[in-house]
Amino acid sequence: MQPTGFSIGEPVSGFGSVTGVPLLPNGFTDTFKSSLVDIGAVRLHAVIGGQGPALLLLGGWPQNWFAWRALMLPLAERFTVIAVDPRGVGLSDKPDDGYDADTLSADIFALMDALGHERFAMVGHDIGMWTGYAMAADRPERIARIALGEAIIPGVSASPPLISDDRRTSDFLWHFNFNRALGVNEALVQGREAIYFGYQFATKAGSPEALPAAARDFYIEQLRRDPKALRASFDYYRAIDTSIPQ
Repeated sequence: MQPTGFSIGEPVSGFGSVTGVPLLPNGFTDTFKSSLVDIGAVRLHAVIGGQGPALLLLGGWPQNWFAWRALMLPLAERFTVIAVDPRGVGLSDKPDDGYDADTLSADIFALMDALGHERFAMVGHDIGMWTGYAMAADRPERIARIALGEAIIPGVSASPPLISDDRRTSDFLWHFNFNRALGVNEALVQGREAIYFGYQFATKAGSPEALPAAARDFYIEQLRRDPKALRASFDYYRAIDTSIPQ
């Protein structure tokens, strides 16, 4: 059993790590540490702590490990919690390619190998659901339990119409095609990250109280600081494979 505050790889601090984010619950950094774990192709940032069976948390777009902060301490009482920034996200490496589901799945399995977890439970939210689905389909023997939600899975879920009679549906989904555009979306958003991503948070959070302003500003700042992070956030959508078998 791994101890609370378990760390492997290169310790990392500062903006985006457990030492450089707002709104953490009291005692969070007593239990959780940030590490950069070299898995060969890339280094992934993982926030790890707790004791018990491994539980992997994969967040959604345009968030990162920080999305799970309010749940992590309670979960750490029963699990070794691993909240990860996948490639292109947060403090993880941001290569020019590898944002397809197969590569992302391989990345996360390699991370869990490096951490010594052959079998684990996992939760995937939003685009984390895409990776989680691919992982469970590819290597079901390694997944003890899985909970996935709050996304459609391209190639598995029915594709909604590009232009819907339901304006609310259009407002929820228009960013899929915008994010898949090549180059022009980055030029339009760069320098206006607060407008674009602020609108996404304002229209897709469960309620105005669901996302505090400090959390919204943190997510936007992570995307604003590094042009590679902005590009990678769109590459997740550009790499969508709609040919996944049902």
